[in-house]
Amino acid sequence: MSEKEGKSGNADGDSENLKPPQDGNFFSCSRIAVRVPAFWANNVKLYFAQIEANFRIAGIVSEQTKFDTLVAALDPQTLTHVSDLLYTPPTDNPYNALKNRLLSEFEVSQNKKVRTLLEDLDLGDRKPSLLLRQMQELSEGLVGDAFLKNLWLNRLPVNIRTILIISSESLSKLAEMADRMHEYNLGEVAAVKASKPEYCTSELKEMKLQISELSKQIETLNARFASLNAKKRHSRSRSESRERNKRLCFYHYKFGDRAHKCIKPCSFQNNDVKPSEISVASETLVYSRRLYVQDRITKTQFLVDTGSDVSCYPKSYLSEVLKLQGTTLFAANGSHIKTFGSKLLSLDLGLQRKLQWPFVIADITKPIIGADFLQQFGLLVDLKKRCLLDPITNFKCMGRAGFSEIPNVKTISGNSEYHELLNRYKGITKLNSTFPKAIKHNTLHFIPTSGPPVTARARRLHPAQLKVAKQEFEYMLEKGICRPSRSNWASPLHMVPKGSTDWRPTGDYRALNRVTKQDKYPVPHLQDFSHYLKGKNIFQKLILFVRIIKSRKDKTEHTQHLEQIFKRFVDFGITINESKCEFGKPQVDFLGHTINSEGILPMSTKVKAIQEFPKPETVSQLRSFLGMINFYHRFIPKIAEILAPLNAYLVGSKKRDKTKIKWNPETDASFDKIKKCLADATLLSHPSTDAKLALVRLQ
Repeated sequence: MSEKEGKSGNADGDSENLKPPQDGNFFSCSRIAVRVPAFWANNVKLYFAQIEANFRIAGIVSEQTKFDTLVAALDPQTLTHVSDLLYTPPTDNPYNALKNRLLSEFEVSQNKKVRTLLEDLDLGDRKPSLLLRQMQELSEGLVGDAFLKNLWLNRLPVNIRTILIISSESLSKLAEMADRMHEYNLGEVAAVKASKPEYCTSELKEMKLQISELSKQIETLNARFASLNAKKRHSRSRSESRERNKRLCFYHYKFGDRAHKCIKPCSFQNNDVKPSEISVASETLVYSRRLYVQDRITKTQFLVDTGSDVSCYPKSYLSEVLKLQGTTLFAANGSHIKTFGSKLLSLDLGLQRKLQWPFVIADITKPIIGADFLQQFGLLVDLKKRCLLDPITNFKCMGRAGFSEIPNVKTISGNSEYHELLNRYKGITKLNSTFPKAIKHNTLHFIPTSGPPVTARARRLHPAQLKVAKQEFEYMLEKGICRPSRSNWASPLHMVPKGSTDWRPTGDYRALNRVTKQDKYPVPHLQDFSHYLKGKNIFQKLILFVRIIKSRKDKTEHTQHLEQIFKRFVDFGITINESKCEFGKPQVDFLGHTINSEGILPMSTKVKAIQEFPKPETVSQLRSFLGMINFYHRFIPKIAEILAPLNAYLVGSKKRDKTKIKWNPETDASFDKIKKCLADATLLSHPSTDAKLALVRLQ
């Protein structure tokens, strides 16, 4: 602004009556540009702190101007939460009303903050000081420093925690010390969240005792080294030393029964320690050297683990609320790992090609690139040079080597003969199975329709939705799940919110369903194949999209039959959920029944649910109760006679009839008696095709 120009008016556009100067020149009024960031749904309070700072810099004081500026910064998905305020904005304090609405919609509840503080918060790739600040923000001053310090230290690596636990400095000083130590820390990774230890006075005393014991052992070793050096000065024959080296390994030759390691062959014997214990101790090492690579886009560190069957992504790295899925993974020690669906990630590892792969969202602490990812893209692991090699592009991704806890993630758990068979056909249990694209089979599915082809125009998508849709379809094309089509049929693409930040592409098939002839599928019933169960002692249950039960007389026949089934699954591209399958069991639960070698019984959980069913108040509720009872009518003799008083209420009733039921002593007795009869249900023996058919009249 020149010397002849005056100061600008109000920055928010409020006009003032300014008199022109006497020399004929006029003042110029300039508006200060306000740069408002995009809305942060993950941290609303911090977002408003920044945007209000921008308002103060620009000198904006008008409520209406703040309201309009905030509305312009909201994305379409967020606007749906405040649409009523946009159509009819309040006359008084519109900005505060909009701010309070966004805080109430997106601010994390106090219960979730406490749960995140106590359970879900991990160090990950952050600095310890950043983790402490986030924990202080979640606690909101309601937690004391001593308790917060204990929680924070339990989430730090062991080598840092051991040093800081005995320090009496303030939290800020401890955070600075932890940051310095973390810079030189190679890091540790655990595939399964371990229970967080609680340090107390007794444990500190035990630690001091262990340190004193170690000091004594070091003194003893020094004395032993001195005696060994003295022995070396004495003359001895080379044959004697060569013979001693043949009998004992280096460690037992040096340290005797105090040796902690052993190299085979070794003739050392210790009466206190069995050879099996030595081998187990050598196999249960906690730490091993691993390779880490970084995604160039998100700067996320991934652990490259060839021992993991599937690639996993931590649940704690995602902000949206996820539902627990039925698929279960297993850690190296056999413990279960919960899963929460999958997420399609596109990694840039500097290999000059796009690496898209669905990662299983699991309850782990570090992202893992498993064997499925490496096999799909043909990547080679070179630990010596600390890199990933791509034979296709001849590029390599440099990483870093570090120590970590063994984080192998498996889709198969157990060491029985059936699990050994599963290991030979591991492809049928993988979440991301690598079957050939062309599965050869004779099964074709035709959808009969009537009328001309149904078509729809392409819908324009928001840029964020379009990016997700392209990514999903590129992955499906690459995997051979779908192919480009030139058909006259076209249904619109509909994007459904997935969590709070992601999208899932779906099809709008309402118009197609109106011209499609509906298929009729019979409900599977146990009596359709129960005649095959006579004389069988071993059962298996395979969980696919439907359940399959098989039975055999002995283990050998059972194993051979399983192998035949697994071969067919590989040929036809069928996968199973191993965590829900049962192999070689004397008894299984299937289709609401408990099956063993003797016969069939109603499942105890189903019977308990019927026993706890409250007395129906309407005809519709009574119909639901009778439907559950009739499912087990074969187990209850004279069931029609018992249910006759209750069935009388259904005469002349309509569908979803809400008519109130007037109970009487006869219907009350019928209701109680049918429950008792189901609890005392008779065991039904498996029908035999060789037995003679006879009709018996019950007295």
